[in-house]
Amino acid sequence: MKQTQHYSCSYCGNDWTIEQGFNLKTNQCPPCDEFDVEEPLRKKERERLIKYWEEEGCFVETNLAFKYGRKF
Repeated sequence: MKQTQHYSCSYCGNDWTIEQGFNLKTNQCPPCDEFDVEEPLRKKERERLIKYWEEEGCFVETNLAFKYGRKF
């Protein structure tokens, strides 16, 4: 019977095999690898939302203050 080699993910620490999708180049399991690949997209979205709030936030706060009669 062939013994399966398990590798430990450098991020989450769980054990994975090559057959399960462990990436030897990044030393990460598939979910952690995907999380790292998508990070630039999440960073771009965060920057977009921060820019929106800096530009439009005062109008939102003014509208809420007018509507509910208090400062937020």
